[in-house]
Amino acid sequence: TPQPESPPDKDIVNDGVPVEATIEKAEIINTPEDLNEKTYDIVESMATFTMVQVLKSQHHFHQALAVLNVLESGGNDSDRIAREKGEVQQLIAKNRK
Repeated sequence: TPQPESPPDKDIVNDGVPVEATIEKAEIINTPEDLNEKTYDIVESMATFTMVQVLKSQHHFHQALAVLNVLESGGNDSDRIAREKGEVQQLIAKNRK
């Protein structure tokens, strides 16, 4: 019976030549932020307190506020939303300095 071929080594292609790892560099765009004119579209189904925490940890504070606004319009925990908004606004002020 013929032996099944073993899967090729993922580091080797044609004629045993090793594949060089390449990493594409992400283009970094530095633009001045006009904080008053930024708007963010948030899908309601993605608007959760967990999403707010993720956005805060990634320093996407304005997006976090947009998520909180969606949560607020949905009639969620208003006390928690107010606390979160206060924290996010403090983080925004701190990062402006």
